[in-house]
Amino acid sequence: MDVLSFLGLGSDFQVAFEFADEETRPLMSLQAGDSFRHFPIYKKGESIEGHVICTPQDEGDTISFETMTLELVGEVISHYVREKNKTFTCEALLLEKNDKFSSRKSYMFRFETPDMPYESYHGVNVEIKYFLRFTCKRNFSSDMVRQFNIWVINFSPPPEINAPIKMEVGIEDMLHLEFEYDRCRYHLDDTIVGKIYFLMVRIRLRYMLLEIVKKETVGYSPNVSTELETLAQYEVMDGIPSKGESIPVRLNLGWIGALTPSYLKVHNVVTVKYTLNLVLIDEDDRRYFKQTPILFWRQNPDAPSIGMTEPAQAQ
Repeated sequence: MDVLSFLGLGSDFQVAFEFADEETRPLMSLQAGDSFRHFPIYKKGESIEGHVICTPQDEGDTISFETMTLELVGEVISHYVREKNKTFTCEALLLEKNDKFSSRKSYMFRFETPDMPYESYHGVNVEIKYFLRFTCKRNFSSDMVRQFNIWVINFSPPPEINAPIKMEVGIEDMLHLEFEYDRCRYHLDDTIVGKIYFLMVRIRLRYMLLEIVKKETVGYSPNVSTELETLAQYEVMDGIPSKGESIPVRLNLGWIGALTPSYLKVHNVVTVKYTLNLVLIDEDDRRYFKQTPILFWRQNPDAPSIGMTEPAQAQ
């Protein structure tokens, strides 16, 4: 054993996080290559508590330190802005100072109703990320830093205004459709209900699709990146419709795992919007489409459910 290790100044130790309710807390799973990473889910306003467990790497080692701190950090991490990491929240706890240990030692922590204003988000070019950062400062050795990610969800109240959508798709003297959806704002486990009316059909259509498209915008002028991703496709019709025919639409959102709430200028860096696209393909593979913006929000599962309304009949 060298002198520094004997004095507890150069020894290493292992760090683990144990949460107060980790056996019952739900987990968020994100794919990373061929494997999945799992993060405990916390709701806005929930306290985060548990223990940091420190264990000397070698039996008999003594670890001396100046301070041990634990921070709860929220960051926007982007590849398209000059400051790649922008911190929007940071709360710190002092676990211990001017101490040492030679065996497994547990340090309790609790962040009481921490400030977590945004939902976690893992996109193509940006992340909204929360993590616990443990730092042990030592005099004659490098600092020990460990990080543990968590996942944050925020519930929203039902929108006060949620008007139905009614739009038209037309090609002069060839095609005239009307489509209606019961609302313009949906929670993530909702069902989109609507109807499509064929008022004029003089082209030979092969099929029709309903798509949910996510638009992720990152950065600020002039460094702005936009990514479009089709999250779901639903075949509404296969074949040639007749004039006066109507087709019901019923799309369950709960099975779309990549669906997130809509975000508007999170920390002035991230915006995520959604559109509902109606796509028609004719026999020559020409595509006709109409898109309408829709908004998604996360409903509290304990809140009363919102009744769905059937769209009115076209006259």
